Amino acid sequence: MVWTSSSAIHLQINRNDVFAVNRNHAGSQFGPVDYCGGIARIVVDVGGSPFVADGNTFRQRLSLETAECVIEGHKLNVSCFVASFADMLILEIDDQRESPQPLRIRCSMLREPEVRTGEHVARSAFAENTDRVLLTQQFQEQDYFNASAVAVALSGGPASVEKPSAGERILVAPAVRGRRLVLISSAAT
Repeated sequence: MVWTSSSAIHLQINRNDVFAVNRNHAGSQFGPVDYCGGIARIVVDVGGSPFVADGNTFRQRLSLETAECVIEGHKLNVSCFVASFADMLILEIDDQRESPQPLRIRCSMLREPEVRTGEHVARSAFAENTDRVLLTQQFQEQDYFNASAVAVALSGGPASVEKPSAGERILVAPAVRGRRLVLISSAAT
């Protein structure tokens, strides 16, 4: 899912092979819910307000034919697409503003780092890394196990990782005029 605010592109990364529970789940209907494939929330904040919907400089289009979402803002355009050759979601950001802002890519867990309901346990954790964000989650109940991972990186330049809380990491890159690629990949077992 992709949507915008005035300064950012918001994404929820989902997979159709991630399930918190299976058909033999022992909890009541009010026990743990199946999290419906969600694995991470990502916000790509470009700074300023290039995506203000003023009718003249903001447009957002989704092409089912090319599987591409194009976001056009004030001197800042973004193309979101899945590269089938690499099984990767790519955001190509072209920032032509006179004063570009630092890029801040926030990756958030969808729940607390550990949630227990009866025998069901949902765990999420960040792996330590200095130039990319890696988030894993696991669901376990008796013999049932399902896990996923998402990695977020920036191509073509330096980046650092901030740790504002247990549930989120922020990949920070300096302001650059021109094109940059944000690379998002996921896997499940």
